[in-house]
Amino acid sequence: MGVWETPRTLANAFYLPWGRAWEFMTGAAIALVAGSRSRVVNDMLALAGVALLLAAIFGFTPGDPYPGWRALVPFIGTALVIYARDGLLTRTLSSRPLQFVGDISYSVYLWHWPMLVAFRKHTGADPEPW
Repeated sequence: MGVWETPRTLANAFYLPWGRAWEFMTGAAIALVAGSRSRVVNDMLALAGVALLLAAIFGFTPGDPYPGWRALVPFIGTALVIYARDGLLTRTLSSRPLQFVGDISYSVYLWHWPMLVAFRKHTGADPEPW
Protein backbone atom coordinates (compact mmCIF):
# COMPACT_ATOMS: atom_id res chain seq x y z
CA MET A 1 0.00 0.00 0.00
CA GLY A 2 2.77 2.46 0.90
CA VAL A 3 4.58 1.83 -2.40
CA TRP A 4 1.39 2.56 -4.32
CA GLU A 5 0.43 5.60 -2.23
CA THR A 6 3.86 7.30 -2.10
CA PRO A 7 3.74 8.74 -5.65
CA ARG A 8 0.19 9.99 -5.05
CA THR A 9 0.35 11.43 -1.52
CA LEU A 10 3.52 11.21 0.56
CA ALA A 11 1.83 12.25 3.79
CA ASN A 12 -0.83 9.53 3.49
CA ALA A 13 1.76 6.88 2.70
CA PHE A 14 3.84 7.89 5.70
CA TYR A 15 1.24 8.66 8.37
CA LEU A 16 -1.79 6.49 7.67
CA PRO A 17 -1.63 3.10 9.37
CA TRP A 18 -2.73 0.88 6.48
CA GLY A 19 0.31 1.87 4.45
CA ARG A 20 2.73 0.87 7.18
CA ALA A 21 0.89 -1.73 9.26
CA TRP A 22 3.07 -4.45 7.73
CA GLU A 23 6.04 -2.96 9.57
CA PHE A 24 4.35 -3.43 12.95
CA MET A 25 3.16 -6.91 12.03
CA THR A 26 6.65 -7.95 10.99
CA GLY A 27 8.10 -6.60 14.22
CA ALA A 28 5.58 -8.62 16.20
CA ALA A 29 6.34 -11.75 14.15
CA ILE A 30 10.09 -11.34 14.74
CA ALA A 31 9.47 -10.98 18.48
CA LEU A 32 7.55 -14.26 18.46
CA VAL A 33 10.07 -16.23 16.42
CA ALA A 34 12.21 -18.28 18.71
CA GLY A 35 15.43 -19.86 17.73
CA SER A 36 18.97 -20.10 18.86
CA ARG A 37 21.85 -19.19 16.66
CA SER A 38 25.51 -18.85 17.34
CA ARG A 39 26.79 -15.44 18.36
CA VAL A 40 28.78 -15.28 15.14
CA VAL A 41 25.58 -15.64 13.09
CA ASN A 42 23.82 -13.09 15.29
CA ASP A 43 26.71 -10.67 14.88
CA MET A 44 26.64 -11.11 11.10
CA LEU A 45 22.87 -10.53 10.99
CA ALA A 46 23.23 -7.41 13.13
CA LEU A 47 26.13 -6.14 11.01
CA ALA A 48 24.07 -6.58 7.84
CA GLY A 49 21.22 -4.73 9.54
CA VAL A 50 23.45 -1.85 10.57
CA ALA A 51 24.86 -1.67 7.03
CA LEU A 52 21.33 -1.28 5.66
CA LEU A 53 20.50 1.36 8.26
CA LEU A 54 23.64 3.32 7.36
CA ALA A 55 22.79 2.98 3.67
CA ALA A 56 19.39 4.52 4.40
CA ILE A 57 20.84 7.31 6.53
CA PHE A 58 23.62 8.31 4.16
CA GLY A 59 22.27 7.05 0.82
CA PHE A 60 18.88 8.73 0.66
CA THR A 61 18.51 12.41 -0.08
CA PRO A 62 15.79 14.78 1.13
CA GLY A 63 14.33 14.80 -2.38
CA ASP A 64 13.82 11.02 -2.50
CA PRO A 65 10.16 10.04 -2.15
CA TYR A 66 9.62 8.23 1.13
CA PRO A 67 8.29 5.78 2.27
CA GLY A 68 7.65 3.83 -0.96
CA TRP A 69 10.19 1.11 -1.73
CA ARG A 70 12.85 3.07 0.16
CA ALA A 71 11.16 2.15 3.43
CA LEU A 72 12.32 -1.43 2.88
CA VAL A 73 15.97 -0.50 3.41
CA PRO A 74 15.74 0.73 7.05
CA PHE A 75 12.89 -1.70 7.70
CA ILE A 76 14.93 -4.77 6.74
CA GLY A 77 17.96 -3.35 8.55
CA THR A 78 16.00 -2.87 11.75
CA ALA A 79 14.36 -6.29 11.40
CA LEU A 80 17.80 -7.93 11.09
CA VAL A 81 19.10 -6.12 14.17
CA ILE A 82 16.05 -7.20 16.18
CA TYR A 83 16.19 -10.74 14.82
CA ALA A 84 19.89 -11.03 15.73
CA ARG A 85 18.87 -10.93 19.40
CA ASP A 86 22.03 -11.94 21.20
CA GLY A 87 25.33 -10.64 19.99
CA LEU A 88 27.81 -7.81 20.38
CA LEU A 89 25.45 -5.18 18.99
CA THR A 90 22.61 -6.27 21.26
CA ARG A 91 24.87 -6.10 24.29
CA THR A 92 26.07 -2.65 23.21
CA LEU A 93 22.55 -1.37 22.64
CA SER A 94 21.55 -2.78 26.03
CA SER A 95 24.17 -0.72 27.87
CA ARG A 96 22.92 1.74 30.48
CA PRO A 97 23.98 4.92 28.61
CA LEU A 98 22.23 3.88 25.42
CA GLN A 99 19.16 2.73 27.31
CA PHE A 100 19.06 6.16 28.95
CA VAL A 101 19.14 7.85 25.54
CA GLY A 102 16.34 5.57 24.39
CA ASP A 103 14.32 6.29 27.51
CA ILE A 104 14.44 10.07 27.05
CA SER A 105 14.40 10.25 23.25
CA TYR A 106 10.63 10.38 22.79
CA SER A 107 10.26 13.05 25.46
CA VAL A 108 12.97 15.13 23.82
CA TYR A 109 11.27 14.63 20.46
CA LEU A 110 7.92 15.82 21.85
CA TRP A 111 9.47 18.90 23.45
CA HIS A 112 11.77 20.08 20.69
CA TRP A 113 9.06 20.72 18.08
CA PRO A 114 7.01 23.19 20.15
CA MET A 115 10.22 25.01 21.09
CA LEU A 116 11.29 25.24 17.43
CA VAL A 117 7.87 26.48 16.37
CA ALA A 118 7.83 29.07 19.16
CA PHE A 119 11.34 30.21 18.20
CA ARG A 120 10.37 30.57 14.54
CA LYS A 121 7.19 32.46 15.44
CA HIS A 122 9.03 34.81 17.78
CA THR A 123 12.10 35.49 15.61
CA GLY A 124 10.85 34.72 12.10
CA ALA A 125 13.91 32.51 11.47
CA ASP A 126 15.13 29.01 12.06
CA PRO A 127 17.48 28.56 15.03
CA GLU A 128 21.17 28.04 14.40
CA PRO A 129 22.35 24.40 14.61
CA TRP A 130 24.30 25.08 17.80
